[in-house]
Amino acid sequence: MTDVAGSLYTFPLDFADAGVDRVLDDVVHRSGINEVTIAANYHAARDIFPHNPRRVSYSFVGGAVHFAIDPDRYDGLPLQPFPDPGIGPGNDIAKLAEQARRRSVEVHAWLNYCHQDITPYVAGTVVENAFGEPDEGQLCPSNPFVRDYLTALTADVAAASPESIIAEAIHFGQARHGYHHERWFTAMSPATVLLLGLCFCRHCRNAAESAGIDAAEVADIVRRGIRRGLESAAVDVGDEGLSRDTLLTDYGAELDRFLQVRINTVSSLATRLASTARLGGSRLVCMDPAGAVRGYMPGEVSGTVGPLPAWQLGFDLAALAKTTGEVAILGYVREPAVLRDVIDSYRRVLPATTRLAVVLRPALPDCADSAALAAKVRVCIEADVDRIDFYHYAFTPTANLSWIRDAL
Repeated sequence: MTDVAGSLYTFPLDFADAGVDRVLDDVVHRSGINEVTIAANYHAARDIFPHNPRRVSYSFVGGAVHFAIDPDRYDGLPLQPFPDPGIGPGNDIAKLAEQARRRSVEVHAWLNYCHQDITPYVAGTVVENAFGEPDEGQLCPSNPFVRDYLTALTADVAAASPESIIAEAIHFGQARHGYHHERWFTAMSPATVLLLGLCFCRHCRNAAESAGIDAAEVADIVRRGIRRGLESAAVDVGDEGLSRDTLLTDYGAELDRFLQVRINTVSSLATRLASTARLGGSRLVCMDPAGAVRGYMPGEVSGTVGPLPAWQLGFDLAALAKTTGEVAILGYVREPAVLRDVIDSYRRVLPATTRLAVVLRPALPDCADSAALAAKVRVCIEADVDRIDFYHYAFTPTANLSWIRDAL
């Protein structure tokens, strides 16, 4: 077996339904690894499970947490954590971690930050577009109450003493990211998609005004741009044709300065959360979402490979890597050669000292057989990645778990 570390992603629901012993037996004996990454919360989703002994499908409640809550951490906050009703009190992440460690299985946590789909959403805490319309699936990282809530979540999860906390959606979201029955039948240019996803809640406006930016003028520019884009015959293409220089030329310097304020907002939040994780004895790992955005369902990359232009999501990937020291990327592609290009593209962007984790899916749509997974593991090893993680125990047929062991 290679000495590259790696874990298998899991839900507390897996342990609740199948039992701790069965899940850990599958991880250790079938998969041949001795680490698990356990979800600490989740966004709304309806999932199908091929080997769960209790159920075939489950609808996760958006924003629900999977750990024992310390209510004092959230005192006075408009956002309050609530448990997932489908997961019993004996299966929170701290208790699962304790049982896993008894079997010498190392534990990591996985925490969704701004993409939570909390329903009903708390007014004023979610992203609002330039027309003042809320995106109910995305908390706004500019909102001080949201920042306090995310910090409290981090401290609560760190109290379970995971080796690391995988930080998903630590940044602003996109206008297009699989909201429930999301529908748009209009071809949009990358610029229109970007403009539609920009947040103009009062906290984002205040941050812009504090930087000397006329937020009202920027919002007006963005509204006009969206209207033009929606009525145009633009071809819906990938993001490779969009740059900050293009936006600067088309929309002016005030919008570019507004985008930089977003980046500063996310960078300061990441620094705060990383510090909170360290105080709890854990470390924060930034997850880049490009693999999910581009190839989540089909397993085929749309547009350029590698990281999304980070400024579109309001974060500086290289700066976050310096803050956290490690980045997790999603290798959700079919072809090993494409995976090699993806890893190489991240290496060009990240500081040389950055630890790099690659998450692979040992099942369809990425891998039709064990040879396909083995080829991707070889690519990761040859690229000298620091970790190879696998997504996800709940979704992977039992027979495929052995593919992991064989590939390693």
